[in-house]
Amino acid sequence: MWYNSYILGRNNVDWEDFVVNLCARFRDEIGGQVVEEFNKLQQQGTIDDYLENFEELKALVLMKNPTVPN
Repeated sequence: MWYNSYILGRNNVDWEDFVVNLCARFRDEIGGQVVEEFNKLQQQGTIDDYLENFEELKALVLMKNPTVPN
């Protein structure tokens, strides 16, 4: 429904603008929490444990904030 009403009044939609508008429309509190957790990430166990946590948080950050360069 949101997409149909969004696209209705626009002729050419730039992908980056669409992603920004989509994220703004469906943003949630979890996205900010994931970024905060990612920024606080520290190695506490093995390097493999750290890398696993890093990759998991990186994926969540990119899912919640697709305009972040990776």
